[in-house]
Amino acid sequence: MAKLSDGLKNPYFNLYHWCKGELFDIEAIYNAVNVKDRVFERINKKEKSKKNTQADLDNVTTGRKTVKTLFKNQGDSGNMVTKIEAVSTFIK
Repeated sequence: MAKLSDGLKNPYFNLYHWCKGELFDIEAIYNAVNVKDRVFERINKKEKSKKNTQADLDNVTTGRKTVKTLFKNQGDSGNMVTKIEAVSTFIK
């Protein structure tokens, strides 16, 4: 009888650890999806910034004045180009 009781295992112990492992897997997938969404939000924000900066650069180089480009001149266009290139390397 003692040998029989030593050989038995509690099946709920195995079930508990299996459920815990599945919950960890679900949490990992949830975290991965959240990180992916945040990365895509940052990429979209940078692309929007790039488009706005490109539009400002076009306005400055053609001589058009807008509220954003009112105090910018041709010398600032180099800074804008650098900003656009920096965003482009971030997105890649």
